[in-house]
Amino acid sequence: MLDRVRPVALLLGRIGIGAIFLVHGWQKFTTMGIGGTTALFESAGVPAAT
Repeated sequence: MLDRVRPVALLLGRIGIGAIFLVHGWQKFTTMGIGGTTALFESAGVPAAT
């Protein structure tokens, strides 16, 4: 039974994580813009944000 459920669970998990990445990426490019995203990364201490 576990062998039949595991691929479906992995697929659903991958789709969920992909949706999260898509939404957050979309927010960075449409709402905040590149300048806002760069400022956010700089304030968080991300190296080479610019």
